[in-house]
Amino acid sequence: GGNYCTGATARLALTNTRADQTYTIRRGTTDIATVNGIGVPVQSSNSDTLWYDIPITSATQAGTYSVRTSNGACTPVIYGNAVITIAPNTWNGSVSTAWTNAANWSCGVAPDANSTVVIPAGVPRMPVVTSNVSCFKVTVNPGATLTVNPTFRLTVTGN
Repeated sequence: GGNYCTGATARLALTNTRADQTYTIRRGTTDIATVNGIGVPVQSSNSDTLWYDIPITSATQAGTYSVRTSNGACTPVIYGNAVITIAPNTWNGSVSTAWTNAANWSCGVAPDANSTVVIPAGVPRMPVVTSNVSCFKVTVNPGATLTVNPTFRLTVTGN
């Protein structure tokens, strides 16, 4: 679990896996991947850890992830929860007013159509959009401003 920016990778650790087990990674009630265990059948050890990487590409990937295990003979068991939250890409205005300058953003990348954006008050410079750009959601906090040059567009793709 943890808090991730879009573009990052969340890594889930499945410990004490067994070779005779199948592990299904789920978000909510939706299966997103199935992996086979490692180690020896019937017995496991702390060194039998599977890693499953989830590339964070959208704010919609936030949620509770769990693992369902089964060996085909027994009823599947769901165990372990990891809560993944998607961090907003927060403007810091530390370098310039340029929306597209990665150094002005908390995630170290300029927002894209999958990014949730927050423009806070009290930063050294406020953002100015000088090209066509997109984000998933934008929040301009009280006391902050967001300027879009009249010849360009900021498209918000979420709600």
